[in-house]
Amino acid sequence: MRLPLYYKFQTTSLFKAFVINGIVAAIIATLTIELRLKLENEKSYYYLYSQKFFNGGKLTEIKKVLVVFIVSFLISFFTYHLMLFLFAYGGGMLTSKVFKEIDLMSYFKDLHRY
Repeated sequence: MRLPLYYKFQTTSLFKAFVINGIVAAIIATLTIELRLKLENEKSYYYLYSQKFFNGGKLTEIKKVLVVFIVSFLISFFTYHLMLFLFAYGGGMLTSKVFKEIDLMSYFKDLHRY
């Protein structure tokens, strides 16, 4: 199997990179917010499951923050790997080239190309 699965939407321009980064941010934010909302309900599965890590009892705000932080990290880790697998997203994080300036006009030309 070849990676990425979808070649036409690789981050070859700033516009595509911003779109995919927006997708990544939206996935992470949505799932994290939903988890936090589930933790507010003491009868939810997520609340009851999280209690196991703190020896039962009610979850305090600090415990909820800790759970949300850890799960948010895992969601981020999984999401970035998914985008790497689908679109080869994230390769720019490994670059050694230093960008001193970005030509704004070339960015707008890239927008009109797609």
